[in-house]
Amino acid sequence: MSDEQHPSTSYKTAGLVAYGLVFSGLALILLSVLGAEVWHWPEWVVHFIRDVGLLLAAVMAGTILHEKLLRDEMVTSFIHELDEKLDRLREDTAYEVHKLFSEHPPRMTGIRQLGEVRRNFSGYYKWVNEQRSQDLFFAGRSVLHRIDADIRSRTGASAADVILRRLKEGSKINVLFLDPRIDIIGRLADEEGQTLNAMLGDIAKSLVICRKLAELLDKHYQELPPGAALSVRVYDRIPYFAYHRQDTEVIVGFYFDSAKGSSSAAYELVDEETQQTFEEHFVRILSKAASNTIVEFDGARGRPTCNLELIEQLETSINTAVSHP
Repeated sequence: MSDEQHPSTSYKTAGLVAYGLVFSGLALILLSVLGAEVWHWPEWVVHFIRDVGLLLAAVMAGTILHEKLLRDEMVTSFIHELDEKLDRLREDTAYEVHKLFSEHPPRMTGIRQLGEVRRNFSGYYKWVNEQRSQDLFFAGRSVLHRIDADIRSRTGASAADVILRRLKEGSKINVLFLDPRIDIIGRLADEEGQTLNAMLGDIAKSLVICRKLAELLDKHYQELPPGAALSVRVYDRIPYFAYHRQDTEVIVGFYFDSAKGSSSAAYELVDEETQQTFEEHFVRILSKAASNTIVEFDGARGRPTCNLELIEQLETSINTAVSHP
C-alpha cells in the first residue's frame, strides 16, 4: 500500500483534531472553574489552566470558522474569477488561431485569390502609406500608368511623387513594363480585348511618368540616402502575368484571353518556393533588360541617370504605330 493518505481521510483527521482541540480548550476552562471554586487551587494555577483553555478554544474556533466559511468563500470566488479569465483566454486564443490560419493556412502552397478585380485593389498600395524602407518590384504591361491612376484616385498625389518619397525613406524599387517596339504587341492587345492604340496609350503614359520621375530625381537626388535605389526598364518578352512584390508579400495577376488584365483577379503567392520561382523569372527579365534602362538611381553612387534618347525612341515608335496601324 502507498504511504500517502487519501485526501478525504486527511480532511477527516484534520477536522477531528481541530474539534478535539476546541473541546479540550473548553474542558480546561471548566477545569479551571472547578479548581478555583471546588478544589481551591492556587490562583496562578487556575489562571494558567484557564488561559491555556481560552487560547486553544479561541484559536481552534477561529480556524474552524476560517475553514468552514471564509476559505470556502475565497476558493469559490477564486474559481469563479479563474473561470472567467480562462473563458476570455480561450476566446482570444481561438480568435487569434482562426485569424492566423485564415491568413496563413498550414502547409498551404501555391497561390490563393485575394481580390476578384486587380484594378484599384487595396492590397497593391500598402507600400504607398508605409514610411520605412522597403524592397519593391512592380512589373506588368504598362504598370506605371495604372499605379499613377490608382494613387491619384486615392491620395491626389502622383506616382512619381510617391516613388520619390519612398526613395527618401531608403526603399529599393524596380519597375518593368513592356517595350512598345515588341513585334507581338498588336496580338497582345487583341487577346486582352482592347485596341492597339489603347495599349500603346497606356505605355505612353508610363513614359510620361518616367520623364517626371527623372526630373524629380535630378532635383532631389542629394536628399536621398545611400541605401535608396531605383531602376525603371522596358522588356522585350511575352508578359504572361503582372508581378507586384512588397518585401516578402507577392501579388500576381494573369492576362487571360479577351479580358483586360486590370479586370482579372489578384492572387497572393503563399509559400516561399512559389515566390522564389516568380522572383527568379522577373529578376532574369530585369537583367536582360539592362540595355533598355530608362531611369536609374543608386544611392551609393550618387547622381541619377535618365536615358532620354531611349524615351524618345519609344515615344516615336508609339506615335508611328498609332498613326499607321
